[in-house]
Amino acid sequence: MSALKPLLGITMGDATGCGPEIIVKSLAETAFYDLSRPVVIGDAKIMERAAKIVGGAVKIRKIADVREAGNAVGVIDVLDLDNLPSDLPFAKVDARAGKAAYEYVAKGVELAMRNEIDAIVTAPLNKEAMNLGGYHYAGHTEILGALSGTKDYAMMLVGG
Repeated sequence: MSALKPLLGITMGDATGCGPEIIVKSLAETAFYDLSRPVVIGDAKIMERAAKIVGGAVKIRKIADVREAGNAVGVIDVLDLDNLPSDLPFAKVDARAGKAAYEYVAKGVELAMRNEIDAIVTAPLNKEAMNLGGYHYAGHTEILGALSGTKDYAMMLVGG
């Protein structure tokens, strides 16, 4: 973990949805790097596709370990789980994308529980796709509770 800035594990979400594009647009902002060291937990080839879609002037850098994460504006570090094909269709419920989205969250929880990252940020996942992929949860909150062994949990939304 970083002594200076928190290391954030950003789960990529459903690769057929808007999560990867939202992440690219968010990580194109300098302020994000002023406050943290972000690392995306997902698939580098899907993040590269998202960068092309949004016209993001960013470079996708595959890393094998979160300790390799840098803090350079314009470089998105991706802990590449390499779960999906690059030609995965857009905007279609896909069991492969649902399974992968769950696995990104599971990896994030694993890293957080081992104190290798400071926090988890989640991109949207598709509950139907996740269920088709073999994981039967109502959403992120229930996944996080189950994987962390937390019995008493709740979701809280905060706005400006």
